[in-house]
Parts: sequence; C-alpha cells; structure tokens
Amino acid sequence: MTVASPEVGRPALALVVVASGVLGFVAMLVQLSLLRELLGTFSGNELVAGIALGTWLLFTGLGARLGDTRPARNWGLRGLSALWWFIAWVPLAQFLALRAGRDLLAPSGGTAGVVATLVGCAAALSPFCLLSGMAITLSARLAPQPRPHGGIGRIYLADTLGALSGCVAFAGALACSWDHATVLGVATAGALVAAVTLEWQRRSFTGVTAGLVSATALAAVFAGGDVEVRSLAWRYRGEIVHRASAASGPMVATRESGQLTIFINGVPVVDTDNVASTEEAAHFALLQRPSARDVLLIGGVLSGTAREILQHYPARVTAIESDPRLLDVGAALLPANLRHPRLRLLTTDPRRFIQQTDERFDVILIDLPDPSTLSLNRLFTLEFLAATRRILRPDGIVAFGLGRYHNYLGEELSRMLACAHRTVREVYPVVALFPGGRVFFAASAAPLVADLAGRLDALAISPRWVNRGYLAAMLQPDRQADLMRAISLTTSLNRDFEPALYFYHLHHWLSQFSASAPAFAWIVLALTAVAWWRCEPDTRILFAGGLAGIALELVLLLAFQILYGSLYQQVGMVVAAFMAGLAIGGGWASRSQRQPGRNLCLLGFGLALLAAGLPPFLRLHDTWQASLLGAFAGQVLLLGITGVVGAAVGAQLPTAAAVVAGNARPRAGRLFGADLLGAACGTLLLAPWLIPRCGLTATCLMVAGLNLGTAALAWRKLSSS
Repeated sequence: MTVASPEVGRPALALVVVASGVLGFVAMLVQLSLLRELLGTFSGNELVAGIALGTWLLFTGLGARLGDTRPARNWGLRGLSALWWFIAWVPLAQFLALRAGRDLLAPSGGTAGVVATLVGCAAALSPFCLLSGMAITLSARLAPQPRPHGGIGRIYLADTLGALSGCVAFAGALACSWDHATVLGVATAGALVAAVTLEWQRRSFTGVTAGLVSATALAAVFAGGDVEVRSLAWRYRGEIVHRASAASGPMVATRESGQLTIFINGVPVVDTDNVASTEEAAHFALLQRPSARDVLLIGGVLSGTAREILQHYPARVTAIESDPRLLDVGAALLPANLRHPRLRLLTTDPRRFIQQTDERFDVILIDLPDPSTLSLNRLFTLEFLAATRRILRPDGIVAFGLGRYHNYLGEELSRMLACAHRTVREVYPVVALFPGGRVFFAASAAPLVADLAGRLDALAISPRWVNRGYLAAMLQPDRQADLMRAISLTTSLNRDFEPALYFYHLHHWLSQFSASAPAFAWIVLALTAVAWWRCEPDTRILFAGGLAGIALELVLLLAFQILYGSLYQQVGMVVAAFMAGLAIGGGWASRSQRQPGRNLCLLGFGLALLAAGLPPFLRLHDTWQASLLGAFAGQVLLLGITGVVGAAVGAQLPTAAAVVAGNARPRAGRLFGADLLGAACGTLLLAPWLIPRCGLTATCLMVAGLNLGTAALAWRKLSSS
C-alpha cells in the first residue's frame, strides 16, 4: 500500500516524483552550461574540469545531507515549492555574475591557479547545487512509499531519467544551436513550471500569481535585448565580430587594433597577430625538405601557416581542422588564409585520417597548442607518431612545436621536452630540436639539416620574421646546449593510456603559481580517506561506488576520444549511455529485493571486476575495431560497456536504501550524500591527478582495489540482511 504524507494527498505526492524528473533535466542543463562557462574562465584543461565537476558534486552532496538535518525534516510540500523558486532563478543569476566577475576570478590576459579556480568554482556553483541537493532529499521524503525504501528509488530513477533527457537534449541539439544564456533561460522556464504546478497543487493563489509574474519577468529579460551578446561584452576585450554555438563549445571572434582572435570555450585558438610563431612553424619544417610535394598540416590553417607553407611551392597542402564551424568562421573573417588552388581543406579527426588514409606525404606539420588537455595529448603520443611514420615517404619528416623558450629552461619545461624527445626517438631515429620562440622538433628516418639560415639563403622566399638574422639569434650555441641538457633528463614515454607529456605540461603550467598543487591533491586524498572511513558499511559501498562510477566514466570518455577522435556528438553519447545505465540499474534495484545487503556487496565486487577488466578490454578493443569490428561496431560495443558500468553504479543506491528499510525508514540525504561525495572525491582526484600521473591502467586497478576492499569489509555485516 502506498504511504501518503499526512500533509497532502497522493496526487500531490505523485507530482513530487514528476518534479524530480524536471529537476534532473534542469540540473543537467545548468551543469553543462555553467561548467563550460567555467572552462572558458579558467583556461579549459582537465584540471579545471575536474575541479569544477568535483565542486558541483561536492556541494550537491552537501545539499542532500542538509536536507536530512532536523529543521529540514519538518519541511513539507510548502518547503519544496519554496526551494523550486530559488532553483528557478539562481542559475541565470550565477551565469551573469560569472561573466561580470570574470576578471576577479582570472585577471584579463592571465590565468588562475588551483586555489583561485577552486574558490571561483565554489562561488559560482554552490548556490544551485546546495538547493538542488536539498530538493532531492526532501522529494524522497515526500514521494509515495509503496515499500519502505520505494520513495528513494522512485526519486533516484526520476532524477536520473530527467538528467538523461537533459544530456541528450544538450549534446544533440541545444549546445550546437543555442547559446548558454538561452539554455539557462529554458532551464529557468522549466523550473518555474514545476514551481507553479506545486503551488497550484497546494491551492496557493499567491504562489500561482508569483509564477505568472516570474514568467513575465523571464520573457522581459530575453525580449529586452540579447542577453548573450551583452554579457559576452563583459568578458572579452575588443569588438565581438562573430559568435556561434558549437558542440565543442561557444565560439567568439574579437577584433582589437587590427588583431583578430577566435576563442572556443574562452580559450584563444586563433591569433592573427602572432606572425613569428606562424612563420616558425612553417619554415622550420619546410626548410628541412624544401622540395616537398605533399604536405599534411594539422591545425594552424586559420592562423596563416598554410599560406606560409605555400611559399615553398609544394604541389599540394592538405590541411585538417577537426571543427567545421571553425572553418566557417575562417571563411567569413580570414578568407585569404583558406583560399588557394593548391590548398585542400578537410574537416575530420586528424588521427583517424592518418590511420585510414593511403596517401603519402613528405612533411607532416603539427601546428597545435601544447598538450594542455588530454584531447591534445593524443596527437603527441607514441601510438600517434607511429601512425605518422606509416604515411611518410622514406625521407619525410614530422615536425611540431612545444613550450615557450625565453633563454631559460626550468625543470618543468625541461621534463616536457625530454618526454617528447624520448617518445619521438622511439619512432624516428633522427631527431633535431630548434630553439625558436617555441622549441621545434623535426624527426625523420633520413638526415636533417642543422644550418637553416644557409638553406633559407638558397631559396627564393622572404619571410617577414624568420630571416637570416632571426635564425642566427635563435639558434645560438648556448641555446642549443640548453636543449641538449634538457633532453638528457630521464622521463616516461608519452602513450595513449599513460599521458606522461600531459602530466609534465600540467606541472609546468602549475609552476607559474605560488600555491602547491600537489599539496592540494594530497589534501583531497586525505579527506577522501577520512570520508570513506567515517561511513557505515552500506554508505561506504555507495561512496566507493560513486567514486568508481565517475572514474570509469572518465576512463571510457578518454578511451573513446583516443580510439575514435574528437567526435563531440559521439562523446555526448558516452555520457548518455552511462546515464541510461544508471536509469536501468536504478529501476531494477527499486523493485522488491531479497537479501539487499548481499546484493549491495555483490555490486561492489562487480564494480571492482569491471574496473580491473577495463584496461585489457580497451587494449583488445583497439585491435578488434581495426581488424574485426570496424569503427561503427566498435563504438556500439564501447557504448554498451559504458551502459553496463552505469547500471552497476545505478543499482547501488536503491539497494542500499533497501538494506536499512527493515529497521527504519532510510534517510535519503545520507544515501544521496555518500554517493555524490564519493563521486566528487573521485573527480577531484582522477581527472587532474591520477589519470595523467599514473595512466589509465593503474588508475583502474586502484579503483578496483578500493571497491573490492570496501565490499569485502562489509560482507560479514551485510550479506545476511
């Protein structure tokens, strides 16, 4: 029999379940929009993403626990509807405050360190997260209870299905066609509908009237002018000449003093004022092979690198840009850099192109930023470099730039260069380094030329910056000696599943700030250990499961990107597959269970097995998809594994609720909080620290050990329940 609340009838309580689904949908739109805003504010690497997502999960978990405090337990439907009013308006306010206060968080033209990033993320995300966490707990207490633990299971399932809908909508449509302000406007409208519906059910004339006033105010906000354009002007200097929404992130082009800069997610990806860097990238490579006929250019085409290459008169330059919308912007704003009869433009993933093409090239030039993200790092790994050798002609070269060299090589930059050098030497027997503004690598199976100035004199080209005097100044013997000392350091190889170069770059970037980032990592690890120890056996399994869920999802996302490229819609499907698994697992576990304690421990063992088996599966999958499965079947298989992981994680919370249902009505905040806090600790540790430092295999084994040990410790107490 359904247990109704003494305060309101069953129709209102059933409406609480529907509102929880709306909350999941709204929260996903708010989360994805605000996290991308934070990536744009704080440089956009995995460290920032980990801190931002970890902060989101942490404060949502704290909000869930606050919903279980003594004062909150006295709230009923009236308290829930009051929370919904704040949930409706807080996201837009946070969004506008984030854009207006950007320079307070990360000074214009500079970057923020770990402490500033953490403080900024906490300030930007905590209001909504605390409110939504409290709403989840309160909804679980008010929901219909067909079984003692049924309310928690229903709310968890409704919230997960709503979040899944929000994820699919955002990844499939909204992110590509709507800006963040509009997406948050939709979220606000959905929250207002939920709030008004709850007020109508309460027969509150005041609440319904307030809803109509709020809807009118929301319409006025968006009808009175373009919220996105006006708020963008607070963030960017110069005139905004173009903006667009793309799956890879919001794209903005600005012009200031004749300089055109294109930003994606707030990070500059094209800068027309950096002529020296563009010329170095093109001529340092082409001076090695001035008679090259076929050149492959990865990145840099909008900045003018292809135009510089064409001065050497190759028969054809094939330029790859993975984001088609970036080429659309370039065609409108930089047409001279994209139009030439000997220039062929392709919009595809460069790694997949190199793996699949039968063409041969004399020069492969990688004109990309430093591997500051795992997405960029996959184009500097041993496996990628091995693939480039397959499509090079016998005397062909591969070239790329790394770091910024200002007559001094610190330890962090030296380790970056040493890691890259060791990795390249595993594939190419001849490697030369040239200390320009960046340190340029040239690698080949054939001899390379050291006297670039002499080679330049023999050619009929006249670069503006890279001339004889410039080369003489840059290639001084003392600068060359610095490089030789740097590459003598002992470092790890940079591999697909062990991204050492990204880790060294991360340490180089963090060395700019006074706060100790490794100390922050140790603090998070210590707090994780304390939180795990203080949990009871059932919530300890939830804590470890939440950590495992986020860890394996991150590993699968990274693996999908490594194996199949930066395919933004498909990556969105990985997240959707995980959340669909959560919904399936939660739906199954919400039904009546025999021996739920035993089942909870078995789920912990199952997650440990999945974590331990994932690395060998991914390595076999890499072979199978190339020889047996094909790309489409391989992606389907990987999405299926993602769904299985999600189902194992999703089944844990309703099962944990059933464990204590025989003795007392379970407290939802305690269960939701353990799951979310485990996920928060995992996010703060894994993406920024463990994955780049230890690699995917070691990370998965550590996660497997945690879940195996946690389930084993709880087995004696829970297996009989």
